[in-house]
Amino acid sequence: MQIIMRKGFTLLEILIVMAIIGVLIGVGTSGLMRLRDTMSAEQGVNQLSSYLKSEKNRAKNNVIDEGKLRANGSGVFENMRDYMLGTKLLFNADGSIDNWLCWRALADGWNLSNGSQCIEMLPVMPIGGIKFSTDLISPFERCGYVLFENLTERIYLDTPGNCKINVITDIFQNPPYRQLVFYKTLGYYEINYP
Repeated sequence: MQIIMRKGFTLLEILIVMAIIGVLIGVGTSGLMRLRDTMSAEQGVNQLSSYLKSEKNRAKNNVIDEGKLRANGSGVFENMRDYMLGTKLLFNADGSIDNWLCWRALADGWNLSNGSQCIEMLPVMPIGGIKFSTDLISPFERCGYVLFENLTERIYLDTPGNCKINVITDIFQNPPYRQLVFYKTLGYYEINYP
């Protein structure tokens, strides 16, 4: 009896190895895509945090665009001691932020829905990797406009209490990646995990 030694692999063995390699590539690719999305979102959250800090510091230190304020012809610049200034922000679904320089007479309160006492500044381009959403937040906690008042470090909101904005990405939508929370009575904000 003669034993014949085969050299090579059978078709079944090759197919099994190819299936295992395919599964490993599929798992690795989805993990890498999730990692890339997470890193992009983290960079976007850092940019958002940096932008909010700079806007709050600009308001705190009363840094204003004098040229825009003079050009609008409202007379605010000539009588600055009679007015309070603030920076109003609106967070858009595409990740961009609209901002305005607003003013009010010292005797009046802020009317955030009134755009007649505001000058639109350059909008902030979409912050990379993140978008804003209020879909899963109760109507009483949704942020519309947020205003940082100059010199006082106060935050004014167009909601009766604190408000929230979900920070989402392509993968992290429900639950959101982070939540941006503005505290009306405490005068500060934070970016936290939901």
